[in-house]
Amino acid sequence: MRRREPALDDTIQAIRCGSGRVLHALVVRAQRGDSDAAVTAIWALLPRLAAVVISRLPIQEWHCAIDDYVTFAYLTIVDVDADKPPFLLADKIISRTRRRYERAIEIESVVLCEPGILAAVGPADNDVEERVLAIVRVNEVVRAVRGGLLEKHAWDTLLRTRFGSEPGTVSARERKTVSRAQRRLVEWSAEAA
Repeated sequence: MRRREPALDDTIQAIRCGSGRVLHALVVRAQRGDSDAAVTAIWALLPRLAAVVISRLPIQEWHCAIDDYVTFAYLTIVDVDADKPPFLLADKIISRTRRRYERAIEIESVVLCEPGILAAVGPADNDVEERVLAIVRVNEVVRAVRGGLLEKHAWDTLLRTRFGSEPGTVSARERKTVSRAQRRLVEWSAEAA
């Protein structure tokens, strides 16, 4: 790139010294599809991106993180609003890149549940027919409960213990109630089939 653009070092130095107009011009070119402009902008911002990585992450993660930062910097350059004034454009790109990286590495909390509940609540595939049949079955169970198959207290206890309580917090009495209710539902299901 230096052979094709002799003023490249001056452009990078201007951006590193805080010239928002030069960076803005590169961002506009990058958004129009000029990959050299995007590479130049990232090259100019790389020391600041590396400083963010070094200040926020342990040394073992620097190599992978800087690769991710470069990727997210490109995406941020493509997404940044080029119609706004170039005031603090470099800061915007750096902070948005950091936030994108942090959102990407966030770990979602894992919720553990029994395989039977998982099979009932979350179908393995997205088959519309299976979902419709599951809704019909749930509606049949609700009608059966409303029809007196189970007492309201037993049904509420069953729902609370299966879906709402923490493991190990259910009393022996509640376990017996749930067991009886579950048995009645299984018997009713076998009769209905």
